[in-house]
Amino acid sequence: MNISRAEQRTPHVFAKGGRTVHQRDHRGRIAAIIRHTRQGLVLTDRALPIFRKQKSKRPIASRNGQPHTILR
Repeated sequence: MNISRAEQRTPHVFAKGGRTVHQRDHRGRIAAIIRHTRQGLVLTDRALPIFRKQKSKRPIASRNGQPHTILR
């Protein structure tokens, strides 16, 4: 799968033990994404558009309410 450099950061963060924090709007939809690295640093790039694109392509997913992880 061809993905840009910015899109590669999300799987790398997940692979190294990072996590995402979702902020939802009044309708229950994800309004903002904050990505934390394993060390606790926050990635400040355009997280929401990239996150939605990767969720639709399915390289990342959440199962049973758990944090998002990389799929094989």
